[in-house]
Amino acid sequence: MRKRKLSMDDLLLDFHLIGIHAHLKDYRLAYLINQQNRLNLIKTESIINTKNKGVFSVFEHEDLDHYQKWYLINNHSIIEQKIVQDHDLFSNKITLFEKKVFFLKKLKKIPFLLKIEADESPIFFEKIIENLKSIPQVYTVESINLRQIKNINQLIF
Repeated sequence: MRKRKLSMDDLLLDFHLIGIHAHLKDYRLAYLINQQNRLNLIKTESIINTKNKGVFSVFEHEDLDHYQKWYLINNHSIIEQKIVQDHDLFSNKITLFEKKVFFLKKLKKIPFLLKIEADESPIFFEKIIENLKSIPQVYTVESINLRQIKNINQLIF
């Protein structure tokens, strides 16, 4: 029996991804998005990336009436790394430093990702982007082309 490899074209990408640029804590941005869009984004279980050991917070809202799911994902995480250097025969020098890791490395300039699973028209998403832009603490908002993301499978959960 032949094996078939799945390509990006085989995946049904039934969600929209929006990048949000803001220098805020994740819970503060979730609160402002809730206020602006009449949502109830609640913190859920964080995503742990086993490859880079980052922990990325996730806020979720499910609208059963309109068949929508919203996810606010923090794209940045700071991890501590330890380097042990041999100083001399009886002592080691341990150096701790912080390193920034990313949920989607290709989008490392974007601090937050808003994933919206909804069967809506492009006008709906344009209105959402305009609503997000009207939040004073948000610098800019951009729609992200899913075809440009190499590791799109990280967003399927």
